[in-house]
Amino acid sequence: MTTTAMGKRASAGGDAARFIFEMHAPDFHVPQDVQRWFEDKARVRLGKFTRWVERMRVFVRDVNGSRRGVDQRVHIDCHLARLEPVEVVE
Repeated sequence: MTTTAMGKRASAGGDAARFIFEMHAPDFHVPQDVQRWFEDKARVRLGKFTRWVERMRVFVRDVNGSRRGVDQRVHIDCHLARLEPVEVVE
C-alpha cells in the first residue's frame, strides 16, 4: 500500500462529498483501513465533480489466484445523478 498525505484537500468536500461507497473483493479480504483510504482518495480525486456521484462501487479481483504476480483487476462502477453509469476497468 502506498502512503500519502491528502492534507486539507481531504476534508474540503463537506456534505456535498457524500455518496454511497462499496468495495467488493470476493477473492481476498480488504482491511477496513485500506477501504477507507481508497474511498478518501476517490473523493479527493473527484474533487468538484463529487456532487454528481450518487454511488461508487469498486470490485477488486485476483485474476490468477494462487499463481502469484501482478494479477489484480479493478473495476469501478460510478453512478452519476441523472446520467448513465460510468465504468472503468484497469
